[in-house]
Amino acid sequence: MGRGTVNPRFPADLLIAALLVFAWCATAQATGIVVERGETRLEDGVFVLDADVDYELGADPSEALDNGVPLVLELEIEVRRVPDWILREPVATLRQRYRFKFHSLTQRYLVTNLNSGDRQSFRSRGLALDYIGQVRNVPILDASLIDSRQEHSVRVRAGLDIESLPPPLLLLAYLSTSWRLNSEWRSWPL
Repeated sequence: MGRGTVNPRFPADLLIAALLVFAWCATAQATGIVVERGETRLEDGVFVLDADVDYELGADPSEALDNGVPLVLELEIEVRRVPDWILREPVATLRQRYRFKFHSLTQRYLVTNLNSGDRQSFRSRGLALDYIGQVRNVPILDASLIDSRQEHSVRVRAGLDIESLPPPLLLLAYLSTSWRLNSEWRSWPL
């Protein structure tokens, strides 16, 4: 090609590259964590939370789990004043944490609620993740601690706590996007 001539393949090459990037992004979004729904209610003077979270671990965390590496899944809960100013601290925060591991001898998935110590055993990964994702009756705040004249909201997000991974995997988790599994914040009125 001479100087000043336009490469007629350039727009087609650019279009193909854009489509490949789009397809890769769509595939990358196929795994992850989504807070599907949430609600709070007042019971005996305490606000309690119900939420549904969909956990899709992806290939790298699933492989680590199946090779005996325990994973910690975490639900972050915040109660905030409305309007929510950027520098305003939350009224209350809570972290609901679960250790999730595969026991190769029994071929069972074990879930331990790290807040309460409760343990459950499941025959499949899907059943265990469904159990973790069905958050029910979690006390989040005593009603006497908030000003009833002020509006408040609750926001929730879920994720994989990579800080809890063993040191050999920690560096890999920081460098690989497949380990960064966090939902967006999901909010609703208190």
